[in-house]
Amino acid sequence: MDFKEFNPPTPFVRKKAFKQDKKQLCAQIYGLLTSLHAIGLEECKEGIKQSSDFNTIVSTYIDEIIATKDERITYPEIISKDVEKKRARYHRIK
Repeated sequence: MDFKEFNPPTPFVRKKAFKQDKKQLCAQIYGLLTSLHAIGLEECKEGIKQSSDFNTIVSTYIDEIIATKDERITYPEIISKDVEKKRARYHRIK
């Protein structure tokens, strides 16, 4: 196989890939946050027509993390290590 015709990645393609990854992750995060908030409302027996906004669903997540005493909020080095692992997944050649 001859790789003389190989074109290296371009900044535009790299930027577009990052944009698509972020869009997909934001959609997943939104879905997870709304699901967590819905479960919380069901636990509290809140009315079906309970109004919610973005700040409320993010607060629900923060409250849940604090309530479960998740060690990730206590030890920043755990977060740093997790981010470092994720960076490897999204690494793209410049």
